[in-house]
Order: sequence, then structure tokens, then C-alpha cells
Amino acid sequence: MVLGGVIIILGIVVLIIGLFVDTQNIMQQTIQYLCFVCSSVLVVGGLIIITIKNGLKSLEYSISEIERKLCKPDTSTISNPVPVNKNYGSAWTCKKCSTDNVATDSSCKGCGEYR
Repeated sequence: MVLGGVIIILGIVVLIIGLFVDTQNIMQQTIQYLCFVCSSVLVVGGLIIITIKNGLKSLEYSISEIERKLCKPDTSTISNPVPVNKNYGSAWTCKKCSTDNVATDSSCKGCGEYR
């Protein structure tokens, strides 16, 4: 941003110098014309540098924001795991009431929940 500002100020200085050139002959008119052209190029160049610098800042912010969102898991979509009936060979434990049941039973003797 500073470099762009310095270039713009330099362009304005060249423009002011061009305004004070006496234009009595063709050589002085050419110098004045070149001062105007150079000042225009410098001012536009300074504006372009400032614009590019601001664009890069916003791009850096966007990239850091994307990286932050990619690296941080979204906890709102993670749900609690569904409890699973535990099976221990000849018995299984109900996920709803934690009652131990015989392996051959298809429903819980405590709450009636199906296996």
C-alpha cells in the first residue's frame, strides 16, 4: 500500500513539474507532454499496485478462513452414537435398560425392547 501511495505522489509531482514548463517552442511542449504521460502512467500504476495488494489481502483472508473451516470439524453434524446391544456369548445386554438377557431371547425381559 505504501509503494502504491509513493508512486501516486511521484506521478503528481511529475504532473506539477509539467505544468510549470514554459511551452514556447516544440521541445518544451514535448517535455510537457511527456510529463503528462509519465504522471498518468505513474498514478495508474500506483492505483493498480494498491488494488492488487488489497486483492491479495482478501485472498489471504479467504484462504485462511477456508483452512480454518477444513481443519476444524463441524460438531453440529456429529450425532451421538446409537447404543448397541452388547452380546456376551450366552447373554446380551439391552441397549435401552441395560438388562442382561439370555442369548436365545429375541426381546428384553426388562423392557420388552427387541434385540
